[in-house]
Amino acid sequence: MKTKLSICRPVTNALPVCARRFQGTLRYPIRLFALVAALAVPSPEHVAGQDVEPAAEEVDPAAPVPGANLAVSLVTFGPGDIFWESFGHNALWVENRTTGQGILYHWGLFDFAEPGFVPRFLKGEMIYSMGAGDPTRTFQAYEGVDRSITVQELNLTPAQRLELFRLADENLQDPRYRYDIFLDNCSTRVRDLIDRVSGGALQESARAAPGHDYWFHVARLTQHRPEVLLGMEIFLGNGGSRPITHWDAAFTPLVLDEIVREATVLVDGTPAPLVAEERVLYEDSRAAEPAFPTPYVWIVAVIGLFAAGVLGLAAWSAGKGGWPGRAAFALIGGGWSFVAGLLGSILVSGFLTDHHWMFWNENLLQFTPLSLALAVLVPKAALSGQRGMWVGRLALLVAGLSVLGWVLQILPGLDQRNGELLSITVPLHLALVWGLTRLPLAPGAMRPGGFPAPEKR
Repeated sequence: MKTKLSICRPVTNALPVCARRFQGTLRYPIRLFALVAALAVPSPEHVAGQDVEPAAEEVDPAAPVPGANLAVSLVTFGPGDIFWESFGHNALWVENRTTGQGILYHWGLFDFAEPGFVPRFLKGEMIYSMGAGDPTRTFQAYEGVDRSITVQELNLTPAQRLELFRLADENLQDPRYRYDIFLDNCSTRVRDLIDRVSGGALQESARAAPGHDYWFHVARLTQHRPEVLLGMEIFLGNGGSRPITHWDAAFTPLVLDEIVREATVLVDGTPAPLVAEERVLYEDSRAAEPAFPTPYVWIVAVIGLFAAGVLGLAAWSAGKGGWPGRAAFALIGGGWSFVAGLLGSILVSGFLTDHHWMFWNENLLQFTPLSLALAVLVPKAALSGQRGMWVGRLALLVAGLSVLGWVLQILPGLDQRNGELLSITVPLHLALVWGLTRLPLAPGAMRPGGFPAPEKR
């Protein structure tokens, strides 16, 4: 199947896509009522005051089997153009083959305009909602933004189909839930519901298969957007680099599509594929989804060395006393320190929130709030042409932490996937230390041994 990465684009008058609340999401009570009514089977009537013994001859063989007229399918939508559409989207399609009516259930709604959205997001309290809508209009909306549509009809018994319909409709009465990017999202909700009604068919095979780690899937699905990939590499902590199973990897809809395709169920005591029929309703024109993330570490390493060389050249010129060199060293060295310090402050503040995937982040050794002090001290030293006692020592401490983070990668449990970041941060921190040594000590500043620098005559 061809896919690509992107974000959900709002489509007017269409069923909400993976992450946007559209008006009219719940304007289907009549359709839903008709679907329920078509499924209803009258319960046995009893004569008042008379015990009725169930007898085989009293059962009408022509009576409809509850759920027999239902078809349940997993619908997988390919990635789109916006960054939160990068992982794709999915839904459950419950169709009444007798009436021709159907409804799509999905768990991918959020609303930027909802009161308190931003404060909750900053605290790590992302609230998503379940939605339901018209399949035809939804498919047209996804086709309109060139996102692929794959339908896998599930090989479930009538009772299982009816149970899935009941559970989904019951969930619609209380649609809001606490979103977690890896553990509880629009795809894992669909996964868990299918697994529940199929008697654990998905878990049985998926939990035994390795699924790399969370970072592996994030990297391969966002590598076409370097800014998103860089942000995820900075803020995703050590937990994102721990091994997971294929079951865990189903936090992405396209992996769930694979799991469902490979799963088996028992039909009349005989193993059979969980997917009874698969068809592609729309094939997009995007590049195929990458099976593995592209290794960018060597390309980024060249960029990091080049940036460090530019910083070092500016420092060398500043040490010669040239005003352009001083200005360049102040701008580059101070700017880098400000960015590193700001990112470090954000990482530290993450411990005060519920963003638990930011916890135990080894990038704190690359980005530390101490660099905010360097953002002031480095330009001051560069523009004056002299360094004070503390700026060099502080820069050496920050660089030492950065190198330590690189060395600790050899230890088990401290191998967070941040190689691209290290290729930039370590050279820049070291270049800043070397650049400061090109500046003479200010009069009265202490030398490393505790001796004051000789004053110029």
